[in-house]
Amino acid sequence: ATPALRHALRNVWVHLEEKEEKLGRRLGMGEAISEIAGELESLAKKQADSQGVVESTIICQTLIKCREIFTVRDVELDQVVQGDPEGKVNDVTHLVRFEMTISASINGGPSTLGSWQITDIDDLLEGNVWYT
Repeated sequence: ATPALRHALRNVWVHLEEKEEKLGRRLGMGEAISEIAGELESLAKKQADSQGVVESTIICQTLIKCREIFTVRDVELDQVVQGDPEGKVNDVTHLVRFEMTISASINGGPSTLGSWQITDIDDLLEGNVWYT
């Protein structure tokens, strides 16, 4: 998360703590969800552009089970540096992260969906982006 988003989410947490202190008790699950929704709506209105549109990113991670043959050889040294040295089929599971940008109107109009993009495989980027 960006520093601005971390700060905004911290403010939501602070709001919940202040609400509980004012009431003198812990909020119930429904109350907390309602308060969080209200704070996120306020945040969306602050983030909206001049047309009242907020862009967000949806992130989805999925495990994909595969049967694969994978071998990387150093031909100069005639050594297998990665994978199965015998070139056998192996059952493996890969973690794939997809992201899609959506544009939503704070006035209740239809949302515009982007296209899903693969942004990481097997957490090679550790949650970081490929480019700046």
